Amino acid sequence: MSALDNSEVKRSALEDALNLESLHPTSLRVGTRANGALEVRVDVFGGQKKIFPVLWTDSPARKTFAEREEHVAPDGSFQGLEFDQLYVAADIAKPLAADLRKWRVNHADLNGRLFLAGDGYYIAREPLIAKHRNPVAEPSLFTAKASRIVRFILSWRSTLWTQDELIACTQTSRGYVSRILGTLIDGGYVEKTRYSGRQASYRLIDFDRLLDAWVREDNFPKRVKRLEYSVLASDPMEIASQVRDALEGSPFYFTQWIAAWLRKPYTTPPIVSLYVPEDVASRFELGRKISNGGNLWLLVPEDIGVFQGNQIVDDFPLVSDPQIYLDLIGSGLRGPEAADALRKWKGFAKQ
Repeated sequence: MSALDNSEVKRSALEDALNLESLHPTSLRVGTRANGALEVRVDVFGGQKKIFPVLWTDSPARKTFAEREEHVAPDGSFQGLEFDQLYVAADIAKPLAADLRKWRVNHADLNGRLFLAGDGYYIAREPLIAKHRNPVAEPSLFTAKASRIVRFILSWRSTLWTQDELIACTQTSRGYVSRILGTLIDGGYVEKTRYSGRQASYRLIDFDRLLDAWVREDNFPKRVKRLEYSVLASDPMEIASQVRDALEGSPFYFTQWIAAWLRKPYTTPPIVSLYVPEDVASRFELGRKISNGGNLWLLVPEDIGVFQGNQIVDDFPLVSDPQIYLDLIGSGLRGPEAADALRKWKGFAKQ
């Protein structure tokens, strides 16, 4: 039984959350309706009053309001009907909150997140604490293990995937793949289809939003160990060729600047970087190992998933396009520019 099953407990928790920080000159009060349902009463400066019936959920999901997407104009303004309730959960994740704001869905969570928008009033507050979680939390899509599934779906953006195919490609269990696919469907990223006489298939329907969500959650320094080397050659393609020859027979995949250059040339790669397993890094002998400033980086990943979905371009093994973009977008040395050029290219993630 959830700690928030009792209506009075919910009322108290919501009241505490709404008042974590003063919203002067706006006054917020939580009340109870005749039928026992909760409501939030808002007194705005100027004497305006508004009452929002509370729509409480233990499992907030994008699909609940996805139909409001069609009412968002090209300039970002919302042209649909006003949402006159307050959607409340113990915790509303940042990506979902962004969609709810775009669709003008009033919402709040017990960590202090609050969004109210209407004629004559607008309140938008980010969470103030990180104490509360939903009773049944959805699995994160961007852990090292879950991102194996996301990576394949993004790398072949037009492919219809079956669960069996994803299980084989990602080396994860059936139950795990099923849970992640369920979360992707709930998030509006993927849809499930079924054709007569065959297993259900899954298709990506919102490539850009899923990739952007992954970028927001990614922490490159945390998920790799970087080893820097100085090599005498200055031409990046010459360095890459020397590395390829030195590591022949071992698993390795180029990423970042050099990989983007091979896929869609934009700016001369300042550094050659590649993923290698720990055992390959331990016996690497090309160049001189240094603490920083190297023109060659070996990246040892926390998860083998980065090796999955790879590709060969001009006899050079590369990670997948989404992985190149993810590794490059947060780097310096004109990396974000190269990442943006790669993403805008018509061949991006279309192996």
